[in-house]
Amino acid sequence: MPRVSKWCKLRRQHSKRRAAQRYDIELTNKDLIKIVELIRNGKAAVSRRVTCSKSVVLVQYNGDNLVLLYSKRHKEILTFFPPDGGDARRLESIKVSAAIKGVCQTKHDNRKERP
Repeated sequence: MPRVSKWCKLRRQHSKRRAAQRYDIELTNKDLIKIVELIRNGKAAVSRRVTCSKSVVLVQYNGDNLVLLYSKRHKEILTFFPPDGGDARRLESIKVSAAIKGVCQTKHDNRKERP
């Protein structure tokens, strides 16, 4: 079994505490791992990069839209942001514009190419 560092444990504890405080959900370590897998598989909307390795991300998990700070370097969730903050509003607009783009792409895909 891989050894988990002290800092890794502290980051997980902090993430679970913030999720409980801001979203009223109790997450386990397995839940955090599943959320990270969603992010790594591209099933999340990235709002902005804070640094080279940290990004603000929107993930839908168990019916909740969660706004969080993800560390690509550590491959972990660092914290959860409030659901009514500026990042949450920005991510909702990204989601809406992506949905509109998807509709536009299907219209353009049906066009015939000109010779």
